Amino acid sequence: MDSGDVAVGGRINAVRVHSQLSSKDFAASLDISPSALYNYEKGVRNISASLLIRIAKKYRVDPFWVMEGPESSPRKQRRPGIELKTLRMAYDVVSDLLNREDLLLTDKEACELIFKTYERFDENINPDRIDPELANLGRIA
Repeated sequence: MDSGDVAVGGRINAVRVHSQLSSKDFAASLDISPSALYNYEKGVRNISASLLIRIAKKYRVDPFWVMEGPESSPRKQRRPGIELKTLRMAYDVVSDLLNREDLLLTDKEACELIFKTYERFDENINPDRIDPELANLGRIA
């Protein structure tokens, strides 16, 4: 077993954990068996180009990061730029929630929350599902 394969497997595992999916659900989303996923995550099996592309597209991670690292948390695909309209919507959702719940955050916490909300909008997650998730401020992935 090559240490590079183990590192790739660890990054595949990081994508799954970051996505908050069970092994079974993550494997199903990629049209592979849970045992195949286990072998990829442990570095027993080499990842194919087609699976790498599926992971990159489905979970919007940088395929070069999956193969080369170095960070342990998933690196999103690079985008041409931030859409200001979407950023404004994210800011409004967070501001409304903080006012409604009478919550105080540091500037850094507020920025992180706005960014995470922006990513949710950017990933086309229904904005109606964001508010309850934001109630658990530190738990948004």
